[in-house]
Amino acid sequence: MTLFPSFDGDFFTLTGRVPVAQAMDYGIKFSATTSGKGRLKLTLDGYEKTTTNGDKIRDYKGVSPLDEAQWILHNRGAFKAEERLR
Repeated sequence: MTLFPSFDGDFFTLTGRVPVAQAMDYGIKFSATTSGKGRLKLTLDGYEKTTTNGDKIRDYKGVSPLDEAQWILHNRGAFKAEERLR
Protein backbone atom coordinates (compact mmCIF):
# COMPACT_ATOMS: atom_id res chain seq x y z
CA MET A 1 0.00 0.00 0.00
CA THR A 2 1.41 3.37 -1.05
CA LEU A 3 -0.18 6.60 0.16
CA PHE A 4 0.35 10.09 -1.19
CA PRO A 5 -0.70 12.92 1.18
CA SER A 6 -1.23 16.48 -0.02
CA PHE A 7 -2.40 19.71 1.63
CA ASP A 8 -4.41 22.53 0.05
CA GLY A 9 -5.24 25.22 2.59
CA ASP A 10 -7.64 23.66 5.09
CA PHE A 11 -7.96 20.50 3.01
CA PHE A 12 -5.95 17.31 3.34
CA THR A 13 -6.05 14.69 0.61
CA LEU A 14 -4.69 11.19 0.95
CA THR A 15 -4.43 9.21 -2.26
CA GLY A 16 -3.49 5.56 -2.42
CA ARG A 17 -4.48 2.06 -3.43
CA VAL A 18 -5.70 -0.63 -1.06
CA PRO A 19 -7.46 -3.96 -1.57
CA VAL A 20 -11.23 -3.72 -1.22
CA ALA A 21 -11.21 -6.33 1.55
CA GLN A 22 -9.10 -3.98 3.69
CA ALA A 23 -11.18 -0.88 2.88
CA MET A 24 -14.58 -2.26 3.90
CA ASP A 25 -14.66 -0.49 7.26
CA TYR A 26 -12.74 2.68 6.28
CA GLY A 27 -15.96 4.74 6.24
CA ILE A 28 -16.83 3.83 9.82
CA LYS A 29 -13.30 4.41 11.09
CA PHE A 30 -12.99 7.69 9.18
CA SER A 31 -16.28 9.02 10.50
CA ALA A 32 -15.33 8.12 14.06
CA THR A 33 -11.88 9.69 13.70
CA THR A 34 -13.21 12.97 12.29
CA SER A 35 -16.30 13.06 14.53
CA GLY A 36 -18.39 13.01 11.37
CA LYS A 37 -16.88 16.25 10.04
CA GLY A 38 -14.64 14.75 7.36
CA ARG A 39 -15.62 13.62 3.89
CA LEU A 40 -14.42 10.31 2.53
CA LYS A 41 -14.48 9.46 -1.15
CA LEU A 42 -13.49 5.98 -2.27
CA THR A 43 -13.37 5.03 -5.93
CA LEU A 44 -12.61 1.79 -7.71
CA ASP A 45 -9.26 2.10 -9.41
CA GLY A 46 -9.33 -1.20 -11.24
CA TYR A 47 -8.85 -4.90 -10.86
CA GLU A 48 -5.71 -6.87 -10.28
CA LYS A 49 -5.36 -10.60 -10.60
CA THR A 50 -4.98 -12.31 -7.27
CA THR A 51 -3.67 -15.68 -6.27
CA THR A 52 -6.31 -18.28 -5.58
CA ASN A 53 -5.71 -20.80 -2.87
CA GLY A 54 -7.95 -22.98 -0.74
CA ASP A 55 -8.68 -20.40 1.93
CA LYS A 56 -10.25 -18.00 -0.62
CA ILE A 57 -12.60 -20.57 -2.17
CA ARG A 58 -15.83 -21.73 -0.59
CA ASP A 59 -19.03 -23.35 -1.79
CA TYR A 60 -21.86 -20.97 -2.66
CA LYS A 61 -24.78 -21.17 -0.24
CA GLY A 62 -28.23 -19.86 -0.95
CA VAL A 63 -29.99 -18.79 -4.12
CA SER A 64 -27.79 -17.58 -6.94
CA PRO A 65 -28.71 -14.03 -8.01
CA LEU A 66 -27.85 -15.16 -11.54
CA ASP A 67 -30.92 -17.44 -11.53
CA GLU A 68 -33.45 -14.61 -11.85
CA ALA A 69 -36.63 -16.66 -11.38
CA GLN A 70 -35.38 -18.42 -8.23
CA TRP A 71 -33.93 -15.15 -6.86
CA ILE A 72 -37.28 -13.32 -7.25
CA LEU A 73 -39.19 -16.18 -5.61
CA HIS A 74 -36.69 -16.29 -2.74
CA ASN A 75 -36.84 -12.50 -2.20
CA ARG A 76 -40.65 -12.59 -2.18
CA GLY A 77 -40.53 -15.24 0.53
CA ALA A 78 -41.95 -18.06 -1.61
CA PHE A 79 -39.27 -20.36 -0.20
CA LYS A 80 -36.14 -20.25 1.84
CA ALA A 81 -32.82 -21.22 0.28
CA GLU A 82 -32.29 -23.97 2.88
CA GLU A 83 -35.63 -25.60 1.99
CA ARG A 84 -34.77 -25.61 -1.72
CA LEU A 85 -31.55 -27.57 -1.13
CA ARG A 86 -33.30 -30.51 0.58
